[in-house]
Amino acid sequence: MGKTNSSLSATYSATKYAMLGFSGALFKELRGDNIKVTCVNPGSIETHLFEDSGIMPHDHMLQPQEVVTLLLQISEVASNLLIDEITLRPLNPTATK
Repeated sequence: MGKTNSSLSATYSATKYAMLGFSGALFKELRGDNIKVTCVNPGSIETHLFEDSGIMPHDHMLQPQEVVTLLLQISEVASNLLIDEITLRPLNPTATK
């Protein structure tokens, strides 16, 4: 899920912001059963989906395996600890000059 928007993406942005509200409500519904919900807000990840969006890829995009590794780490935190939201961004989102 992204946390950015633009003038040409109102519907896309609305669905992304809705996911944040949905994940918060879902957590409150499931917390009594000790089920955790984490809303992940990834930046640009090097995938075909990103390429098909028409946005130019760059050398500093997140790699899918990096995201998977982080998600596995989140799933293994202590049982009494919740990471309810996390935003991932490339450290340097544009090519160095």
